[in-house]
Amino acid sequence: MAEVRLIHVGKTFDGVVAVEDFNLDIRDGEFLILVGPSGCGKSTVLRSIAGLEEITAGEIYIEGRLINDVHPKDRDIAMVFQNYALYPHMNVYDNMAFSLKQRKMGREEIRRIVESTSELLGIRELLDRKPRQLSGGQRQRVALGRSIVRCPKVFLFDEPLSNLDAKLRIAMRAELLDLHQKIRTTSIYVTHDQVEAMTMGDRLVVMNRGRIQQVDTPQKLYDAPVNRFVAGFIGSPPMNFVDCELVVKGAEMAAVSETLNLPVTSAKAVVLAPHAGKKVTLGLRPEHILEPRSEQQESMRSATFEASVWVVEPLGSEKYVHLRNGQNTLVARLGSDSSHRIGESAEFIANMDKAYFFDAHTGLAIS
Repeated sequence: MAEVRLIHVGKTFDGVVAVEDFNLDIRDGEFLILVGPSGCGKSTVLRSIAGLEEITAGEIYIEGRLINDVHPKDRDIAMVFQNYALYPHMNVYDNMAFSLKQRKMGREEIRRIVESTSELLGIRELLDRKPRQLSGGQRQRVALGRSIVRCPKVFLFDEPLSNLDAKLRIAMRAELLDLHQKIRTTSIYVTHDQVEAMTMGDRLVVMNRGRIQQVDTPQKLYDAPVNRFVAGFIGSPPMNFVDCELVVKGAEMAAVSETLNLPVTSAKAVVLAPHAGKKVTLGLRPEHILEPRSEQQESMRSATFEASVWVVEPLGSEKYVHLRNGQNTLVARLGSDSSHRIGESAEFIANMDKAYFFDAHTGLAIS
């Protein structure tokens, strides 16, 4: 196991900046996830750690050792790719044993390591099969096994589950986490799937346009995003945003748009006071748009608004109800017993205790 440090790392391709001033400390034994939209630079960071890309600025350390000029094979890392990268002419045993044979290890030692690793991954009965005889999930386990047998200091995962179907991805997420708990090797995992990131990572690094936006635990990213980008990226369905103005009348403050007039709670009004009269962006999570039914919700009736229903997505235990309010489109996460129908107009409640506010120009979180 090892700590990984990236200090002011940058990477450009023919003048195009892919990664800019990237600073990150990855803890020994941590399962850290780089997440962001396609093209944000997360795979470039991973490939730079592996040595597959030469960085144009900064320093990378593994276990305190500067590795900028160290050949990839000498960095003591193992990488699992999206496409498995198995040798098609070799059986599972030989695929897993290949790197050990390259190290000139003894035959019995290789057999012991491969068999114990295959047992750990539940693929021991597949050792004689060729990759073409395996399912996608089995191939992914073999790719993992080929990396594990090397006992590297760091594991690098480049979207390893993206080629699997939805059900198998969920199963493999659990297996990867269980495996990490057993071997506790420092792991850096790249994905564009924020649900995958939220369910797997000890910490998440949210990236956009080559820069780190925020680094924190999944729950803290969800509860306290530092800017509008993180707020909109983390969460499924994503946060709703409404452009509005903070209007003060007497002792009351409200978030006002053409079709909304939502009172700001007194606690948030104190924080928002310097922005009174200015344009801001109101953020509401889908679960914070409610139906006016319970006693608790009745106490929030002053934060009601009218909206028309244009899409209903039933998901068994809940429903995603898509709403139109003037120029605003919103998504509400409601219970399975919600009876809203497409085309109807209905009243909803914004839970302003849970509202977020962002600077309209910088996108930075205000409250």
